[in-house]
Amino acid sequence: MKKIIIFLLLLIPLAGIAQSYVFPPEIKFKEMPGLDSVKVSVVFQDNRTYTRKLNERCTKEELFQIFAGYIQKSLPGISLTVLEEEKYNDEPQSGVVTLKINLLKYESVLMNTVYIAPTKYKVVLTDKRGEPKEFTETITIEARQMNTLGHKSGQIAANTSFRKALEKLISMFDKLQ
Repeated sequence: MKKIIIFLLLLIPLAGIAQSYVFPPEIKFKEMPGLDSVKVSVVFQDNRTYTRKLNERCTKEELFQIFAGYIQKSLPGISLTVLEEEKYNDEPQSGVVTLKINLLKYESVLMNTVYIAPTKYKVVLTDKRGEPKEFTETITIEARQMNTLGHKSGQIAANTSFRKALEKLISMFDKLQ
């Protein structure tokens, strides 16, 4: 009897439809020295498209605010200004480093018994403090976590994906030094 109950409990998640969540990122970060007194403008654009309804735990504005906070904490020497989303297509200012982040995907999807958490965004880093330099990269990270803790497993997968993608983004600033 025990074996039948355990078997049925294992099958229940398999019978369900994939569930998608957007969790607010909660990660630990590493400070990156250098870039003291550099003015950085960051502008976000949200181009996420989903085929299924999301269970959002944070809005895009909250997500962008969290994102900007982690950038500031990771690069404590910079002076960070967050621009409105409408300014995404504007020409970068001279004398400033401009960081454009186009968010393409950020979610945590429960598929059978595993949370899959992709994070994908296109980054354009433009340095107009002297001779103009521009670096472009599409950052794509996917993390997986067995569903052993319920929604907490989805949060863990999302945090892992977000942290690794943020580390790649912050490493782009090495090109400015």
